[in-house]
Amino acid sequence: MSLDTLRFLVVEDDQSFGAALKETLERGGGSVVLTASSSEAMEFCRGQNYDFIIIDCLLPGMTGVDLAQTIRNMKQHAQTKMVLMSGIFTDQNFVQEALKLTKALTFLKKPFDTAELLTLIDKEKSKRNVGDARKSLYQTFAKEIVSDREKKKLIESLESVSGYDLPFIYSMLSQTKSSGHLNIYAPDKSVFGVTFAEGCIVGVDIEDTKTYLGAMLIESGYVRPDDVQHALNDKSPRKIGQKLIDNYKLSPHAFDLVLMDQMNLRLSRTISEASLKINFSLSSIELTNPCIDGEKLQNYLHDWIASKIPTQWLKTLYSAWFRGQLVPTSLWDPKNHMFQSPLLKVLPGIVQELEKKPVLSELARKPEFSEVALYKGLHFLLTSGFVYLQINERDIMVAEDKNDPMEEQKKAEIMLQAGKLLEQARGFLQLSQYSKALGPIQEALQLNSSVFHGHTMMAWAKIGTIDPLRKAQQLKEVEIELMQIPADEKYDATYSFVMGLYHKANGEAVQSRKSFEKALALDNTLMVARRELSLLEAQNRPKGDLLNRDLKDVISGFFKKK
Repeated sequence: MSLDTLRFLVVEDDQSFGAALKETLERGGGSVVLTASSSEAMEFCRGQNYDFIIIDCLLPGMTGVDLAQTIRNMKQHAQTKMVLMSGIFTDQNFVQEALKLTKALTFLKKPFDTAELLTLIDKEKSKRNVGDARKSLYQTFAKEIVSDREKKKLIESLESVSGYDLPFIYSMLSQTKSSGHLNIYAPDKSVFGVTFAEGCIVGVDIEDTKTYLGAMLIESGYVRPDDVQHALNDKSPRKIGQKLIDNYKLSPHAFDLVLMDQMNLRLSRTISEASLKINFSLSSIELTNPCIDGEKLQNYLHDWIASKIPTQWLKTLYSAWFRGQLVPTSLWDPKNHMFQSPLLKVLPGIVQELEKKPVLSELARKPEFSEVALYKGLHFLLTSGFVYLQINERDIMVAEDKNDPMEEQKKAEIMLQAGKLLEQARGFLQLSQYSKALGPIQEALQLNSSVFHGHTMMAWAKIGTIDPLRKAQQLKEVEIELMQIPADEKYDATYSFVMGLYHKANGEAVQSRKSFEKALALDNTLMVARRELSLLEAQNRPKGDLLNRDLKDVISGFFKKK
């Protein structure tokens, strides 16, 4: 095992055991400092950085736990890897408390096999290499121009990423006109595949029990709900799209567009907080249709960042860039249609601000910018290459993946609790008790920002509580909620219904009616949508029109005294 470039500090008052550890680590190529003194160890730490500090818990003058805590409090060693060891203090309660206080990697009970320590070091070294590769990925944000060769080398160097890194990786594979297969391995052993041909996505292989194809066809407006139902009732082996095309209910071009949206839906499912293993296999792939080209991918990229990546993750990612200056690149073009995208439209004056080359920290403090839209909007601009961050590269850090199996049960409980809160809120919303619904929805989103229907129902509640005097500002808040709704929720009756409410609040009667009709086509039991349609019909009914008046009114009219 090679320990080249690794620096070790060993604090051990047993001379023979300390010497044996030193010899083992040096034999592997590591640089080792050995001391038996706590005070000397602290002096070494003040003057030098170490990759690993190995401390015995029974030391003269100061316990190893106290020493580890003191070193940990030094700013330069806040993230240093530590290992505790002891042949005396081996009680399980002591071990757990020591690990908690010092944030050490492990506690080794002496005597131990040095192979156990070397295995641990090798594992941590691999993690560091992966972290370095991810750090290099985001260091591209500090460069105005990154060559295709650099981008390809970066992708080849990545082995483990966060699911939130995938939009950037998809974008880089598209920009470099790559052809091949991106294989994605999830913690649950499932495998996804994304196929690229000359930078275009031509296939997405993902376990998908819900295709949403029928709902997508209705939502797109290309076919009527009864045509879809007729095709579903047709028991022939042809696929639903082919049935509709053969019956002249759908054009092949329109169906290709829906299939692209289906690929987008599947791609969006790969973007999560999970820690993933990836590899890209170069291959000659034929460019076929339908496919997601660079321009279409940019639209999807915007939506993934808006709806799938949590604001807190982005804040952590950019925490080391706060002194960085945002500078437009040669791709900067405010006439580009992406500058009219929802993320940027809800940031008034953001284009003019960025043209002044602001420092990120100053921009983040501006009260007129929504924090959610600002971080997501900047991430979109940086990922697309419209701006870069002028900063010293050695100051750049990246958000670390945290994949603690012990937390999985807690996460499941939180998700369940968030779901229950939303069910409570739905009851209030259906009774038009919008203010009562806001509290449970806010609590649910605080527990789990990606809870199903969370942002959809928040938009519903905010529309219901609009104050005519603050309508313009409140509609912007609604738009921010709508932006954060992921793709798979957009083929759902509740989403169509809320879009109907949004159009109604904007005074867009035609779009409002269409959205309510889509909601009923997707779920004909959705009484709130039926009620809204009835209200629209009543508002549009001409007064005095005998044929459009209720039967009761017509009959009573005959008996009125003249």
